[in-house]
Amino acid sequence: MRIGIDARPLTMETFAGISNYEYQLVSSWMEHHPEHEYFLLSRRDTCFQGKQLPENWHLVNTPWMIDKQKLWFLFELPKLIGELKLDVFWGPNYSLPQKVSGVRYCLSVHDLAIFKFKHVGQWKNAVKIKLFLRRDIRNAEKVFAISESTKRDLISMFGVSSEKIRVTYLSGGDERKRSENHGQNGIQARPEGNQTAYTPDKQLEHTSDIRPEIRQLDSLFLFVGTIEPRKNILTIIKGYEQYCNETAAASKEPLPLVLAGARGWNCEAIYQAVASSPYRAKILMPGYITDDEKEMLFQKAKAFLYPSLYEGFGIPVLEAFSRGVPVVTANNSSLPEVGGDAAFYMDTMDAGKLAAYLKELSELQELRLKELQESMKQQVAKFSWERCAEETLKEITTVVDSHGR
Repeated sequence: MRIGIDARPLTMETFAGISNYEYQLVSSWMEHHPEHEYFLLSRRDTCFQGKQLPENWHLVNTPWMIDKQKLWFLFELPKLIGELKLDVFWGPNYSLPQKVSGVRYCLSVHDLAIFKFKHVGQWKNAVKIKLFLRRDIRNAEKVFAISESTKRDLISMFGVSSEKIRVTYLSGGDERKRSENHGQNGIQARPEGNQTAYTPDKQLEHTSDIRPEIRQLDSLFLFVGTIEPRKNILTIIKGYEQYCNETAAASKEPLPLVLAGARGWNCEAIYQAVASSPYRAKILMPGYITDDEKEMLFQKAKAFLYPSLYEGFGIPVLEAFSRGVPVVTANNSSLPEVGGDAAFYMDTMDAGKLAAYLKELSELQELRLKELQESMKQQVAKFSWERCAEETLKEITTVVDSHGR
């Protein structure tokens, strides 16, 4: 079977979200499925450029006369799909090219936040998705949703039949990291059963890329993510202030709050709320953090706070679980699917409930923490990139086989 793949997300300098999703699946197929022919199609070089790939994998990079990805996608990519005589084409990032006769299409949809909220992501991308997603869903033989929540949204917003949608859960682990030194394919795989295990603290005392203001912290409450309204950070701040008021009334010292992440869209009110907070001296906003800083913050965290307004999947919840850190999250969208029985839930805007959880988790006894960590391990073990890759490829091949080649 000849499988074409939209490789534009693999041209990014740094991987997160959809880029990492595609990388994890493609890397798994490279390892485990030599029976197919794969074509990574892009206008620019991908992360696999210069690496020794299996002989059944092909990089098809076609620099175009106009330096615009979308125009290449609209006009050049359909021509390539026809010339390569593909059986099926997979779009991992919401979009598909124009239909090519005889080629089956599959599409991944991660969340529908842009249809629910204003100021989500770059406006150009939002416009493109809103213009073309309905058509692309119609042209796809199979649509991959990353949660039952996203599946429900596809059905309610676009009228997609349930049979057309396949839920393929993501993972919170990073089984494969991009590196020049990780094997001939540039990948490092962990055994299927091990990638989600909770491991002892990484020793970071002598790591040089951790800032003093992070290193000097002791126990804390932690949020990691883009600083934007969708993450419901204003409710985190309000809940934290209530916790501080109650802690101060009991003549105790409140734990600090760390809001770590790069500035996002429409975030001015968040920074203003911190600046005007009576507890602003206890709130640290370090901006973008390195991997080592992130690890150190998780090691010191009494709780990870993620009461997002909406998530297609909610990988950060599993990231916290895998480090043995209790999670307070919201009971909306996909978050209960990801958190299962291992998370603490609140109504999305309930700052009072968040404050109560902060008090409870700041005083958590060791035995109770170990019980929670066991629940976290069991929950994280339900999700795997290998499983996601296998289920996705199985559906892609079934689409072709069911119509004949």
